[in-house]
Amino acid sequence: MILAHSFPVGITQVEVTINQDMKSLTPLVPALVPYLALVCRGFKHEILELVDRSTHGTCKLQSDKLFAFRFGLPPLAEQSRILVRVEEVRQLCGSLRERLTARQTCQAHFAEALVGQAASTAPLAAHTDDLAAAA
Repeated sequence: MILAHSFPVGITQVEVTINQDMKSLTPLVPALVPYLALVCRGFKHEILELVDRSTHGTCKLQSDKLFAFRFGLPPLAEQSRILVRVEEVRQLCGSLRERLTARQTCQAHFAEALVGQAASTAPLAAHTDDLAAAA
């Protein structure tokens, strides 16, 4: 049922046995593997459109449909550049997520301090330490 919403992709380092519900690609040129994995992940939605669904909801991706799927294959040097750039963008996204989380935490502390001030009967000047601590 996973094909109803996902197209998992993995790279194995050793020989594996797979069941009939999985597909395996073994390129003749091993250097193609990382790029092919990236392409498979990138074309997830297009590949999922190839999935056949039975009337009772079972999903099946026929091998001939998957293996007939076409995409551009740049030279190995360009594949390497693409992989490097994708990794750079992923790291940037991770860094941005961390920064966003830190900002959201800071915002929550500010909100908590402000609510504390609003609920207090003490003068505003008495709560400046709370705001400074929240920062």
